[in-house]
Amino acid sequence: MQRISHRVHPSLHSFRDVARFSQIQKHKEHPVQLRNAEMCCEYIRPLFSDPKREEFYMIAMNDDYVPLKEIYIASGIPNRVQFDTHKLLRDAVASQCTCVVLAHNHPSGLAAASNADLLATQAIILALGQVGIDVLDHVILTPTAWFSMAEHGRVPQYNPGTGQLLFAARATWPMEPEKPKQIKR
Repeated sequence: MQRISHRVHPSLHSFRDVARFSQIQKHKEHPVQLRNAEMCCEYIRPLFSDPKREEFYMIAMNDDYVPLKEIYIASGIPNRVQFDTHKLLRDAVASQCTCVVLAHNHPSGLAAASNADLLATQAIILALGQVGIDVLDHVILTPTAWFSMAEHGRVPQYNPGTGQLLFAARATWPMEPEKPKQIKR
């Protein structure tokens, strides 16, 4: 492992920061194919730095589900995060991705999608769908669990012919029982 010093990385203040930095570097050096929601959660979890407020990220990927870039979207307060859909769209297009996974945390510990989460996801799917970028999933992370909207049939599909969302269940990832997943430690 590379030696990390505070002079090189002044933002690293704790063991947790060093571990997070190490995990992110590992992903950059050895790209991984994200084949399911659990792999996406393990991949994105190190990016969440503040357990006291909601943070929102997007994993931009190619057709082989290999991450091209992790895009920070916004951070908010403990129970809400606001973001600019136009900026999200610009960042996704600039990454030259063909599909994305959305991810945000719930500091409250509730691994479930709120109505606001569902509405925001639909707005993002409409925006990205118009430029040919598919939203595969929107995962919600807590300190001890995670929730995949796709695995629970809550990620509609964009229909480019009509410009509308199709709410039929879609099988992007293997379907699992409807309950939050516990994190392996």
